[in-house]
Amino acid sequence: MHLNVPSFSIITINYNNSIGLEKTLNSIISQNYNYELIVIDGGSTDNSIIVANIFINHIKTFISEKDNGIYDAMNKGLKYCNNDFLIFLNSGDTFMNSESLLNASLNIDKWNTGYFFNAIIEGYKIIPFKSPHNYSYVNYKNSLFFIPNHQATLFPKVYYKSNSYLTNLHICSDVDYIFRLSNFYGIKYINLDFVKFEIGGISSNFKSFIKTFSQIKESIYINKIYFKNKIFIFFYISSKFITKYILHNILGHYYYSLIKKLNEYRQRLFN
Repeated sequence: MHLNVPSFSIITINYNNSIGLEKTLNSIISQNYNYELIVIDGGSTDNSIIVANIFINHIKTFISEKDNGIYDAMNKGLKYCNNDFLIFLNSGDTFMNSESLLNASLNIDKWNTGYFFNAIIEGYKIIPFKSPHNYSYVNYKNSLFFIPNHQATLFPKVYYKSNSYLTNLHICSDVDYIFRLSNFYGIKYINLDFVKFEIGGISSNFKSFIKTFSQIKESIYINKIYFKNKIFIFFYISSKFITKYILHNILGHYYYSLIKKLNEYRQRLFN
């Protein structure tokens, strides 16, 4: 039995990003809503530990030790969460404003399903813009063409307590985690600007062909699990990421400006 007011757990993953960590923790403590905060640090050698200690009174659990990658760190954090919904807000990411948790809570009417909101993408000195989303996805179904933003997704306790991230995947395990949630419990879309996150993470870095190739392999592996048309999946994902790799290396930082324009165009199509 639940109260009418949902509770939130927040996991923040950090490694040698003290500036981003301070930015994220300031955003979290500004929330005018209760939460429990778990910070998992990968054994940082910069000022991250100092920053975490400044905010220690707001942190329920703080761990700093070497791990086997970001998804291993996320799995560590899962063990310490106990609230109705889980949010991942990693170093450099922030809530949209101090009302974000409160506004999210007002839209929750079920405790056994997931929710996802709008995310604003920042980085490379470009104006923030919304991640593309299709407004017809009220009840989201797994899609090759659109995946909810991980930071803007609420994972219900009934799901995160019995599901961990696949650590054999090094880039796309968060996609699998969202797809599994959709399959098991469903995800509901709420048209609310919820978080801002920094572009340039491992899933958006196409400078290296080796990393791009790894992302292609992992994406094909995941999508073969959830979709039937294996041939289409292979050609679609391969062409998508190879095109991104070529454009990224030709255009440099202007690549993100191009993505911004394309996403703004897609926004207008769905408004």
